[in-house]
Amino acid sequence: MEDQFLKELEGHQRLLGVLGYPRMQIWLKKMYGKHANHKRVYRLMKQMGIQAQIRKKKRFYGQKEVRVVSDNV
Repeated sequence: MEDQFLKELEGHQRLLGVLGYPRMQIWLKKMYGKHANHKRVYRLMKQMGIQAQIRKKKRFYGQKEVRVVSDNV
């Protein structure tokens, strides 16, 4: 019953390909008010072949400003 509802959401393929199972669980609660266990969401996403897209990490190049360093006394 609940599994069928979650499988029908495959129409949101653009969104489903971006979210992993933890965010998918939060999205279901927020949009439809449906509570689904994270294990169920993970299992159904695996059955449907839906995976989250891994985003590239942003590089951190440090501080742009020059800092004054005091002597160790």
